[in-house]
Amino acid sequence: MPSDKSSLQTMTHHDDHNDNHNVRSALVPTHDDGSEAKCCKCRFPHINLLPHGSMAASGFNLASATLGAGTLAIPQAMAYCGSLVGSLLLVLCCAGTIYSIRLLIIVLEKTGFSTYEEMSHKLVHPIFEKVTAALIIVFCWGITIVYVVAMGDILDPLRQISGFPEALEGTWGRRAIMTIFWALFMLPLSLAKEINTLRYASLIGMASTGFLVAAIVTHTSIDAPPMENLTIARFDVNMIMSMSVFIFAYCCQTNCFEIYAEMTNRSVNKMTLTTAVAMTTCTIIYIIAGIAGAADFGQDTDGNILKNYKNPTETLYIAVAFVAISITLTMAFPICIFPTRDAILQMLGYKDAYSTPSHVRLLCAGVLATTAITVGLFVPGIQILFGVLGGVCGSTLAFIWPALFILRTGEWTRETAGLGNMIATYALLILGTIAGILATATSLYSNFS
Repeated sequence: MPSDKSSLQTMTHHDDHNDNHNVRSALVPTHDDGSEAKCCKCRFPHINLLPHGSMAASGFNLASATLGAGTLAIPQAMAYCGSLVGSLLLVLCCAGTIYSIRLLIIVLEKTGFSTYEEMSHKLVHPIFEKVTAALIIVFCWGITIVYVVAMGDILDPLRQISGFPEALEGTWGRRAIMTIFWALFMLPLSLAKEINTLRYASLIGMASTGFLVAAIVTHTSIDAPPMENLTIARFDVNMIMSMSVFIFAYCCQTNCFEIYAEMTNRSVNKMTLTTAVAMTTCTIIYIIAGIAGAADFGQDTDGNILKNYKNPTETLYIAVAFVAISITLTMAFPICIFPTRDAILQMLGYKDAYSTPSHVRLLCAGVLATTAITVGLFVPGIQILFGVLGGVCGSTLAFIWPALFILRTGEWTRETAGLGNMIATYALLILGTIAGILATATSLYSNFS
């Protein structure tokens, strides 16, 4: 990420009397006095590992929103690209994500616009707001469907256990198990008011993903000849198609405003550092999981690597990994419901979830969660979802829109931002557009040809 010139310091190192005052009027839940953190401390006097609004809590929420079903698809994408090319693409997506979130927060601080929709309306065009809202709704709601389908794949091996009820066998048995799990765990979490409510759940989700990666590495080292399946670089249609998976795997920008709103003593640099730590952690996890999974199964790696483990209940650490990733997806499900809910609430005329009547907010979240499980019950696989969501919605919201917003402020020029920032911004805009078009086209061709 390019360093800012001294002339840009007023845009990022804002003082307490001006920029902080402006953004507080746009972001409802301010906790600079520490009152909310103290309140949480009183409720949980012995469990305060992630204080409300802390950098740790914000980082875990951001990482939890990033990790999820993408972890399951990274090994196949790595197998299609080769370990070197795949790792470089992941690092590039990581850098782009950190910089795009930084741009979004700078726009927020300078304008007071605290949502994608508001930025689209005020900085681009009123019609652009509707397009953006539609993209957010389709993308975030689509991700929840991915999680539901992936959860069905995870729960399937339960039916191999001896003595499992015969009534739950077959296709409708799978759907019944998915519905029960959704009703017990996913739906209740989706009804929470704010992301920070899930900060401990995010910690559990991160730990679970770490265990899954450890299981993949262990299986590779014990049961497979790694070097026989692993390639260094590949350049073909499958490599281009894999870009949509990589883009999808880093899409967390729609959550950054709410996470930033709940951060205590917030600033652009503090959010950038939080994002950098969270995204670097995710990148390390992705590279390890991708290389290990590709080395294990090679070109036979499934779009959901869990489906490569045919009898997971026979190996203890694989069985535990299945349970662990189910926890991760469960925690990520509501975090994707929130921005979808907020986009719909704004289309209905409400400013945000904090000023919306509780019954309206709960009804909106409940309907979104219910439609996600309803559609997810009948979707055969997650590969096509990755292609469309990552290629179309992901590249747009994650890379193209942040660059466009900062350029439309009129305050992001070579004189104020510096040459390095201008190059990085246009690179984000141009490369995001090219990657999105190519990834979407190849994904659709591969799935429907």
